[in-house]
Amino acid sequence: AALQAGLGDFVAQARELPLPQQHAIEMAFYQGLTHTEIAAKLNQPLGTVKTRIKLAMAKLRASLQQTLPQGEGV
Repeated sequence: AALQAGLGDFVAQARELPLPQQHAIEMAFYQGLTHTEIAAKLNQPLGTVKTRIKLAMAKLRASLQQTLPQGEGV
């Protein structure tokens, strides 16, 4: 039950990310694209794509750590 609640929180938090971060995460994890492929598709520098993914992951990780019971860290 706690894991299911955490998943719902994760999805909600993902939807609250800035759109450029949402797009980068979607392309990397759902479409399976490399950072280089994402940069080419978005016509953005590779460093920008890496930063967007890193920031999004940090926000999502922090959100999950707040919602999971103690001892079930991410």
